[in-house]
Amino acid sequence: FAVQLDDGTDLTVSLVRDTAGLPVLNYGTLVDAAGDVRHQVADAFKVTVSASWTSEQTGITYPAAWRIEVPGERLTIELQPTVSAQELDTRPTTGVIYWEGSQRVVATHDGRVVGGQAYVELTGYTSASP
Repeated sequence: FAVQLDDGTDLTVSLVRDTAGLPVLNYGTLVDAAGDVRHQVADAFKVTVSASWTSEQTGITYPAAWRIEVPGERLTIELQPTVSAQELDTRPTTGVIYWEGSQRVVATHDGRVVGGQAYVELTGYTSASP
């Protein structure tokens, strides 16, 4: 996840899973409007999936909306894809099927509602993806 909020806050979050789908490495980085960087360890944030989308082309089901909570930063972010069908089937060239794309952003930061822009990349939802 890469999120840029209209109040100048940037957040990146990575969730790395093993082949069974279990988390092996979760981390993030928050950069506030003043440029101060704060690394986010796994227990500093929570990502919850709130919807899914199934590709008509490949039959793969992906998470398709998320809530990211960073309590220590008083930050909650809701993400929804701007377009559901953002799957890329690159099997002929790289052998990978994945989903990536832009998001609608509604966040609450320090009690204020803020907008922003975001980008999400999802891999590993099919055996054809490494």
